[in-house]
Amino acid sequence: MKNILKLIWNFEESRLRAAYRVFLEIIAYFLVSLVLKKSLQQVIDLPEYLDGSTPLWFILVLTCIRMGRIGTVWLAAKYLDKRLISDFGMLFNKEWFIELMFGLLLGAVAMTGIFLVELAMGWVTISETLHVGLADRSFVAGMFSFFILLFIVGISEELFYRAYILQNFAEGLNFRNKPVHAVLYAVLVSSIIFGLTHALNDNATFTSTINIMLGGIFLSVGYILTGRLAISIGLHTTWNFFQGNIFGFAVSGNAFLKDSVSLIEIEQSGPTVWTGGPFGPEAGISGLIAMLVITLTVIGWIYIRTGRIKIYSPLAVAPNKSAYPLTIDS
Repeated sequence: MKNILKLIWNFEESRLRAAYRVFLEIIAYFLVSLVLKKSLQQVIDLPEYLDGSTPLWFILVLTCIRMGRIGTVWLAAKYLDKRLISDFGMLFNKEWFIELMFGLLLGAVAMTGIFLVELAMGWVTISETLHVGLADRSFVAGMFSFFILLFIVGISEELFYRAYILQNFAEGLNFRNKPVHAVLYAVLVSSIIFGLTHALNDNATFTSTINIMLGGIFLSVGYILTGRLAISIGLHTTWNFFQGNIFGFAVSGNAFLKDSVSLIEIEQSGPTVWTGGPFGPEAGISGLIAMLVITLTVIGWIYIRTGRIKIYSPLAVAPNKSAYPLTIDS
């Protein structure tokens, strides 16, 4: 009987094995959104569909739901993994915030580059500036609300996909005591899950799903080289914000952001294979090129700051405070 239980329970670490921890967290992560939405529908009239006329107060609701998802990762870390949330790259020290600012800047610059290239090629035309979905909506309030929402989305998705799933699979795959290899395998697994969970988005295609998987890899680079999640969160936030609310592209097939409020409203044309069409740039070659440039820039920036490029192998090690010396040289 104990041999059977060993397949599920790690007696040495007194916790479930990695695959079961991930399975339970995946259920909790997506279930909490449904539960919170159903609960809120009992007290307020929530819109059934999101479009440009959705009121800004609902953005606050979406933000709260995303914060609930963050809560599931914290609970899973504490009770399933026997870890601190800081073990998943959330350290909030000086270096963490420097890396966050770098990620925010890099995501903004990358999406600006995509827009300027497509504008120069004649693939987008500007039809309006300071666009708002409702005539009486405050442009400034709308932009602020969506930035906060997308920042929380960046935290929740990076904690879930890049930190929790990646790190747990790295631990589970480290059965031959090759932590660097385990981390790289875990990047692939977590990125595949990332892509598949976006496969049901509006306007999703086989190409967009593959590209989102590749996007999961590029978002992992900062994390696996530093052990900190800040670069990934920053990149995720401004990539989405500048894509939708600044330049008026669809964001992973979703037109809700750009239709609600955007600095620029555009009309998209050009070859879909390059632009990504109605799914947004990440489904096109332009997005892939931007991801490659971002990846190389992150690697170069980390090398300049630390003098080395090395996979942070403690990501594949079971909880042990002495295994996590997260300094600038980590």
